[in-house]
Amino acid sequence: MRSGPALLALLLTAGSVAAARPASSPALMAAVKASTRSPANVARDRYRHPVETLRFFGVKPTDTVVEIWPSGGWYTEILGPYLAAHGTLYAAGPDDKGLLRSRPNSPQRRLRTAP
Repeated sequence: MRSGPALLALLLTAGSVAAARPASSPALMAAVKASTRSPANVARDRYRHPVETLRFFGVKPTDTVVEIWPSGGWYTEILGPYLAAHGTLYAAGPDDKGLLRSRPNSPQRRLRTAP
């Protein structure tokens, strides 16, 4: 098994990706700790690591995020408050709920209904 240059390249790449990730922001921590989140979704945090996951993907509070098939809303409960002030969250599903956009004081607000 060869592991020399390929392993080194993989480790260097992983190190540069880790260095490029933004630090955890107070806004992200507040969104994860929000009292508006359901107890069932909060219980899943220990398995899903929301802060680390969103940091890995580099999600910033000014981003526009499209959540495909939000299902039970685990990410929606976090991303809605996190993006509400300066970003936008679209939740797209294959049913009559269509596209939703997050706004302050409303975790999900109908933007338009898909045909």
